[in-house]
Amino acid sequence: MFNINSILFNNNKHKNTSKMEIKEYVIAAARTLPDLGSEEKNKLHMVLGLKTEVRELCDIIKRDFAYKKEIDKVHAKEEIGDLMWYLAGYDTIHSKNKGAEGSLLASYVVNSVNSLDFIPNSELPESESEKDEFWFFKRICEIDKQIIYLFYISYGYANEVISLSKIYIEIQRICEYLGIDLSECMSKNIEKLKVRYPEKFTEELAVNRNTEEERKKLEE
Repeated sequence: MFNINSILFNNNKHKNTSKMEIKEYVIAAARTLPDLGSEEKNKLHMVLGLKTEVRELCDIIKRDFAYKKEIDKVHAKEEIGDLMWYLAGYDTIHSKNKGAEGSLLASYVVNSVNSLDFIPNSELPESESEKDEFWFFKRICEIDKQIIYLFYISYGYANEVISLSKIYIEIQRICEYLGIDLSECMSKNIEKLKVRYPEKFTEELAVNRNTEEERKKLEE
């Protein structure tokens, strides 16, 4: 069981000081990014993936909250890593379409004076006692909201980079809540994908996975 009261929220905690920087991760994650033939299909793939992974992460917390089942930190890190992969994939597709050199998401996050600027002050907890399961599910809802915005991007309803950045910051906050290092989630995700796709993404390998070997890599 994690200790909620040990999670401290301050500006420095939300700046990206991880061992694997977001810019580095986006580049590494792109190695296994499939091409479905069009920007629209590729983005939809990433949106569907984000929806899937955030639900799986939510289920881990539900089991702890409702059934008193101890959180599997390895599994939680895996789901957060998968969530980051789809986020990075969307960023790569979007950045390439805009003709940008590198990650637009990474540039937006790094150039921000304060990462918490992405999140309205009204959403910040007023005291340590408020950082409970309900607070966690608010973070999940915020991610869900931004994923919906991404889905409607083609209709001009939202700013993609801002939505991607808000999702990224909420993932950081969830990691702090769980006492998990986001940089480790990202690096483990890349290592897992090296096991799954030694050379590059293929449909065959996507279906026929060696889950035992992947789990071993995640537990290292």
